[in-house]
Amino acid sequence: MKTTRKEIHERVWSKPIRQAAEHFGCSDSYLARLCRELAIPLPMRGHWLLPAERRLPPPALPALLPGRSEVVWIGEGRTRLPPRVQAVPSVFSNAESVAAKRPKPITAHLERAAGGIFHIAWKEGRKFRRISTETSDTEEAARLLSIWQQGLEREAARSGLSVRQALDDYFTEHVHPKVDAKQTAEFARRMLEQHFGHMSVASINPGDVRSFVHRRRTGKLTGTRGRLARDPTIRRELGVLVAALNHAVREGRLSRADVPAIPLPDAGEPRETWLREPETERLLAAARRTSTSRRSRIERFVYLAYYTAARKRSLETLEWSQVDLHAGLIHLRKPDSKRTKKRRPTVHIHPRLREVLEAAAAERLPDGSGGLSPWVLDEPGSIRTAFESAVRRAGLASDVTAHVLRHTAATHMLRRGVPIWNVSEALGNSVAMVQRVYGHHVPDATRAAIEALG
Repeated sequence: MKTTRKEIHERVWSKPIRQAAEHFGCSDSYLARLCRELAIPLPMRGHWLLPAERRLPPPALPALLPGRSEVVWIGEGRTRLPPRVQAVPSVFSNAESVAAKRPKPITAHLERAAGGIFHIAWKEGRKFRRISTETSDTEEAARLLSIWQQGLEREAARSGLSVRQALDDYFTEHVHPKVDAKQTAEFARRMLEQHFGHMSVASINPGDVRSFVHRRRTGKLTGTRGRLARDPTIRRELGVLVAALNHAVREGRLSRADVPAIPLPDAGEPRETWLREPETERLLAAARRTSTSRRSRIERFVYLAYYTAARKRSLETLEWSQVDLHAGLIHLRKPDSKRTKKRRPTVHIHPRLREVLEAAAAERLPDGSGGLSPWVLDEPGSIRTAFESAVRRAGLASDVTAHVLRHTAATHMLRRGVPIWNVSEALGNSVAMVQRVYGHHVPDATRAAIEALG
């Protein structure tokens, strides 16, 4: 039978669903499931027990995405659904995702006891239960039944929360206003939504997580340019999903019992990649190559990355207000930024870096409003493509990323005898972290400790 979403919507709001199902030649349970898949809101339980004047009016039919068909075929073994639709208002539906595998919903009804008092009765498994409404008035009992059933609907809606909605809420309410590294978090969100976005939270199982890990390791998700993700990266992305689910629990949108187990890949050993002194000089020389006399953006970045040992994003967003050439200091943390676990220390300006910064300060570009650009690198966009080009010009391995310069700086400091606690201050890391990642570069300290035994 050929029909439309509009006709189904009108039918289910003009008569009980069992009668509407007879019109379409299907069962009422099938029609209810079809309405959820088509984002057609259904009357709440108890709707038809209320007097006509007290029933809720039909809500508007949610629109499909542009260019999608409203036509539906029912029966004849060929039910065809229109593509993805917008979410149903939660007050009328308890299912954002039909992928959720939840127990059969509880259906309650009114029973009149011997004394004329109405009870709300329902079945849980094989047991019948009931609770008194403490009233003999039919309308009042029907109203109380509706309120009681709405409570169940709200509880069911918590377990029907979709992953996409959980991520949307988390980013709107937490990441955007509070997190500094938004770019990295947004990339993780895109990867997660490609794989988990259509699922409900309650339907996620360890197999879904393993599938995501495999797709990231093999570069099968779009937007990765074929790059293969390592386990620490995948672990960080799944950590965003875990944080979003915990946020939903704190906000009361999700029950703790419905939070699935998310097995995370091993953190892995720290990367061993770092540049020897000749390789570092080759990279600095490759970054200096430019067709103009002006200091290029990549030259400024490479000098900053090596001589400050700072993280890539903190340098991409570095402003001239954070650079004090007179005092010879760079304040990597902005005054108005929130403190995070990744500390941004104040570092001294190396003589070779000072030369580059003084030239760059004299060459600042206009910002379009009569002033000068506030950014040390002209603008805060990603330096990744330019850095990869410089790596190729220097003849270095393809696994040399911008973060390798941070490892390189730390390694060079330790191999030249700088105390490990001074290196930890320069990096903004704890001594324990520096010891774990870079401790093998200071074997002389171990030898001195052993030799002190006599």
